[in-house]
Amino acid sequence: MHEVFTPSERELARARDLVERFEKADSGVVLDERGQMVDEAVIRQARRLLAVPS
Repeated sequence: MHEVFTPSERELARARDLVERFEKADSGVVLDERGQMVDEAVIRQARRLLAVPS
């Protein structure tokens, strides 16, 4: 069960990338690695993912 709910390294790397992009941005909206718009709600989700103990 722990395996199923533990974020993969890929998910964690994407979350780190999104948070980093957001923190470097001058606005509340950034683009992800695919060029899709990401807003603050997605960033909050990424931060929650990174806060989960491994």
